[in-house]
Amino acid sequence: MKGKNIKLSDKTTHALGAIVFLDALGTKMSWTNKEPKKYIDTFENILKSFKSGKKEYDGVAEEFQNDPESNFLKLEIRSFSDTVIMFLYEQFDRVKDKYDRLYGLYQLASLGIILSESFYKAIKKGIYFRGVIGFGEYHFSKNMIIGPAVEEAAEWFERPDWIGISTTPSATYGLQLLKERGKFPPEYMPYDVPMKDGKNIDSFALLWPLQNLSWNKKVNPKEADKMLKKVRKKVLESFSLEKSIGISSESKYNNTLRFIDCVKARYGSDNKSKNC
Repeated sequence: MKGKNIKLSDKTTHALGAIVFLDALGTKMSWTNKEPKKYIDTFENILKSFKSGKKEYDGVAEEFQNDPESNFLKLEIRSFSDTVIMFLYEQFDRVKDKYDRLYGLYQLASLGIILSESFYKAIKKGIYFRGVIGFGEYHFSKNMIIGPAVEEAAEWFERPDWIGISTTPSATYGLQLLKERGKFPPEYMPYDVPMKDGKNIDSFALLWPLQNLSWNKKVNPKEADKMLKKVRKKVLESFSLEKSIGISSESKYNNTLRFIDCVKARYGSDNKSKNC
């Protein structure tokens, strides 16, 4: 499965791979409790951060483009209003068999690294994303994107009740398969993601609180303690600067802090719970 030298045009691309929907929360009311110009400028800077991650990924892909053992997919980033959409894909006609199909799942590790850095940077700047990662088949052009993976992501990305990134069922089952095969990407962890209806959904969550520590399969507990203490402090500082938090929004903030605490319980030196 080779993702090298794919040239995009205005024509439709039939793709297989991951798709990410990120929604910046509270944007509709940003003009009442934030300075609109400052908010827009901050959002644009975060978008540049995502694109910087893409540039690094493309650079590594180019560096190894002549290596027969390397397989890099194509990464694209689009934005519309307060929504960011990312594609990590191979052209569908180049996917030869089920093993090629699974390779796209392995690349979720690279996607996790790009997402984690910019997601945390956004929180520190007061931009709070809720999003999902899906996997499957879709079609897109310069101005439109449709397909089963898109429909699934669009259905799920507004349901979680937190500030975070989780997997849709298609990506969840794919990651479960990788876990059974001993190839699970360490940038994610199993988690019961809280939903707006009060239920929790068995899924996988992006390990953004650990930042670059999660890039290694074995996380040092003491390093995790230090990182998570810093991250929790920065998140609380950002939350405390909000001019108002409505009744319907409070649970999102609390659930985000609970997730950070769960990551600490699972990866920190106390190691209090494997199933928080």
